[in-house]
Amino acid sequence: MNEPQVISILSGMSPITLEQMKDVKLMDRNDLKYVANDSKLEAILSEASQHYFVQDASGVRLSTYHTVYYDTPNMTMYLEHHDKRSVRQKIRIRTYVESGLTFIEIKDKDNKSKTHKHRIQLPSEEIDDAARAFLEKKANYTAEQIIPVLDERFKRITLVSRSMKERLTIDAEITYRNLMTGNSIDLRGLIVLESKTEGGSVSKARDIFLDMRIRPSNFSKYCIGCSLTDHGLKRNNFKTKLRYLDKLTNYKYEYAR
Repeated sequence: MNEPQVISILSGMSPITLEQMKDVKLMDRNDLKYVANDSKLEAILSEASQHYFVQDASGVRLSTYHTVYYDTPNMTMYLEHHDKRSVRQKIRIRTYVESGLTFIEIKDKDNKSKTHKHRIQLPSEEIDDAARAFLEKKANYTAEQIIPVLDERFKRITLVSRSMKERLTIDAEITYRNLMTGNSIDLRGLIVLESKTEGGSVSKARDIFLDMRIRPSNFSKYCIGCSLTDHGLKRNNFKTKLRYLDKLTNYKYEYAR
């Protein structure tokens, strides 16, 4: 990613503040993901600038995220996704680095492919009593049943449609460190795009991606990060995606073959 050029394009876009975005939470939504080489990022932003606001958080438009994903010691949540269970869950602690805000988040996928997200703020990146109670109430697992398994860091651009019915996130500079194996992987060169809409809402981004021959991909950053950093995991159902990453980035991942 050519960060100075990206920041230059973002600085020319109309901003939307966090306060203004409160009406675009989309906690129950339809998600559609895409992956592309980051060489296309500037063209995507230039096209999107006519149709989207860019999130501006106290002057920051390219935000840094730190996420720790949790799973059971047997990697139940990873395997449910790998085995194509339609109803599944992910648990993570996410920190918005520039603001210092940290949340524990639960993402549920239902049998209609809708995502339901629940979260509460935490004082630190540790599971405290409030987080334990939250998990007891909202999650399929208690705090005692899960462990931290994957550390993820990336930079995000958040765009909001002028109709206020869609949020588009663009993740770049993605890196992982597996907390169980100690292995790390660097996905710089790849961007992950996600269109999040209310049911039936029009997405201009999807038209832009179609014109640029960027195709939808059922891409889980958690599962891809795990499969690339834990060589003992089952990954048969992810091999097509891993090979596609090879094609996009020329990284030649050893475990994509």
